[in-house]
Amino acid sequence: MLQFQNAVMNLKFKQILILLLISIMIGCDRDSINTPLKDDGVPPNPPSGLNVWRARDGQVGIEWFRNTEAGTKGYNIYRSINDTIKFMLLAYTNDDFFLDTGLEYDSTYYYKLTSIDIFDNEGKFSPTVFAKPENYFKPITPFDSRINARNWNDSIYIYLSWVPTGDTDIKQYNIYRDTIPNFEIAAEKLHDSTYQINYSDTSNIQLLIKYYYKVTAVDKGNLQSEPTRELTDIIFNKPKIIFPENNAEISFLSALEIELISEPADYKIVIQKNEFFDIIREINFSTDEVDVNRTIPISNIVLESYRYYYWRVITYSNSSSEPNSFTDINNFKIVPQNIEE
Repeated sequence: MLQFQNAVMNLKFKQILILLLISIMIGCDRDSINTPLKDDGVPPNPPSGLNVWRARDGQVGIEWFRNTEAGTKGYNIYRSINDTIKFMLLAYTNDDFFLDTGLEYDSTYYYKLTSIDIFDNEGKFSPTVFAKPENYFKPITPFDSRINARNWNDSIYIYLSWVPTGDTDIKQYNIYRDTIPNFEIAAEKLHDSTYQINYSDTSNIQLLIKYYYKVTAVDKGNLQSEPTRELTDIIFNKPKIIFPENNAEISFLSALEIELISEPADYKIVIQKNEFFDIIREINFSTDEVDVNRTIPISNIVLESYRYYYWRVITYSNSSSEPNSFTDINNFKIVPQNIEE
């Protein structure tokens, strides 16, 4: 009996001890959560381990160890160019790295950091690091290059576009052009240059001539990337609307008639309720036929009497989603014939 009583007492003691430990732990957590940091006016220590991890082609990358002091929210980055005295605030970050871009190849850049706490107290400077971002590598080739020949309204031109790479020292893009495929880029093939990531070629452009292009990126040190893939397109002439002609009044519509252009192409015919939108029929087809009239049957379309409808013909090349050429928008009206009894 005595042993049993001792066992019960030991069990109760252990239970009380466990509950006491749990309450202490919960109390500590509650204190740590609910006790806010107070501004003691003491600035945080400077970050340690500052070093240069990249220095080339107009870029300097620096990194450091995060400050472990409670309340540190970020870092001020200071930079001086070609001296160690005239430091100016360059940027603020809460990361532990920074990439400085668009720099001059022959300048030396000096960097140092301070830590900032949540009360905006700023600590002392870290040690200084420096680097010269010399020009070592030619740029990466622009990618996702595209071409679209355009006979739009009263203008004919060839539109080129591309996506820039991560190079930050690009000076320009060179546009090379030829009328012969598989050409090699050379000074005599240099057609133009641009600072943009697109280009509209209007110089000595003619209808129904196939043009070939290549694009390169050029950095501030005049190093040139490899060219893009060869781009090619041809500006189409415009199709012609035969029936119904513009402002026509017709009793019913069972077919459309157009004159095809002078090159094999993809076509889209659009019929709509107004000049700008509300499409009620879209007809797509491709053909290798050229310069002939084509009749396109129309079925299962309900048109209201005495209302104008609008239609146009659009051509596409290179399986592009952008039009190559298109007609003006034409209109017609359904006027039922009078039937004498």
